[in-house]
Amino acid sequence: MRKLAKKRISRSIVLGTILSTLFPAVVWAATVVVGGTGAALGAMHVLAHTYMRDNPGVKIEVLASLGSKGGIRGASSSALDIGLSSRPLKDKERQPGVSARAYAKSPFIFVTSNTPVDPNLTQEELVAIYSGDHVIWSDGSRIRPILRPESDGDSKLLIGYIGGMKAAIAKVHAIPGMPVAVTDQEAMSGAEKTPGSITTATLTAVLAEGRNLKPVSVDGVAPTTENLANGTYSMSKTLYIVTGPDLSRTAKDFIRFVRSPAGAEILARTGNIAVPDGG
Repeated sequence: MRKLAKKRISRSIVLGTILSTLFPAVVWAATVVVGGTGAALGAMHVLAHTYMRDNPGVKIEVLASLGSKGGIRGASSSALDIGLSSRPLKDKERQPGVSARAYAKSPFIFVTSNTPVDPNLTQEELVAIYSGDHVIWSDGSRIRPILRPESDGDSKLLIGYIGGMKAAIAKVHAIPGMPVAVTDQEAMSGAEKTPGSITTATLTAVLAEGRNLKPVSVDGVAPTTENLANGTYSMSKTLYIVTGPDLSRTAKDFIRFVRSPAGAEILARTGNIAVPDGG
């Protein structure tokens, strides 16, 4: 009887091994929690939906915007399975087992709720808008900027990409009552609700979230992924997947999907250029 019981146990182990190989979704059934920068959330929702459709029993939960800092801290502490960031790790954020790897790049753009009477703005006009010196669209309506905090990554990108923007941002933030949006989603929602608005965003967030906003060409160049790829449009935001030391097999598999040809196709469709791992 003992020999028979041992044989049955052995067969069960073998059967379990076979099932785990043939049907990994059943064995790996779990919830993967993803969160971080608002710029990445729209496309990540699409990626998660496709992955869950093909992997029954797995739930990919994409949280509301936590910002890049929240994504990095969450992944580092294992509060998140996967963090999302629009910047690489700072020196003080580097810990054993924690990594941030680029997976996509999207045009960093200006958007407006104005059905655009001004489809194109020069860099000089943008500086004048942010400094408060250029306040009227060409149809006579008022330009209403939706700002980001001076310490925010979008403000730093503006300063890095457009000469004269540092002084302009400091000047506009000194004007009492100027609307300031903390997250990407708040900025886009505020711009949608405000006639004549202008704010910053990423093309992927606008497309993936179906925002009712019009991208603005800069110096005659449309902010498309094609123009970003060929170098005619220079402003972009790089997105990173942040992982901690205790990454589950399910989270690893989802990351593999994000980096797969199928994931790259979804990223392209939602306004991104996929970045190879290590690229």
